[in-house]
Formats: sequence, structure tokens, C-alpha cells
Amino acid sequence: MQEIALTSDLISKAVTQAIVYAKGGHRVLAVAQTLLPADAFPEDYEFDLGLINFPCVSFFLITLAFFLILEFSP
Repeated sequence: MQEIALTSDLISKAVTQAIVYAKGGHRVLAVAQTLLPADAFPEDYEFDLGLINFPCVSFFLITLAFFLILEFSP
């Protein structure tokens, strides 16, 4: 796996391309992850999106996928 620096130029290009795909009927899905320390986040830890009781920094992009969604009317 090759590591690529996530520069502001690269982010701008990715966002622009995602908008182009989205306007064309595609759905854009990005998957990222960050490693959490096991002592602070055991397996039974309850994550709360309302409180955001977990770190939201230092993610790395795993994949960026584009899907074409076609709607057919009878």
C-alpha cells in the first residue's frame, strides 16, 4: 500500500470530482479509519454521535468509491 500525503490541493481535486460524479447521478462513498487506543475504547465502549465521545481527527482514507444509481419508472 502506498501512502500519499493529503494536501489541500489533493482534497480540493477529490471534492471537485465527487461533485461531478454526484451531479451525474452517482453516489459517492468515502471510507476512512483511525486507530483508537484499546485501553480508552474497550470492545464494549458505547459510541455516541450526539456527544461525539470519540476522536474525530487523524483519519486515513481507505477508499473512495462512486456508484451509479439508476431509477427506472414503470
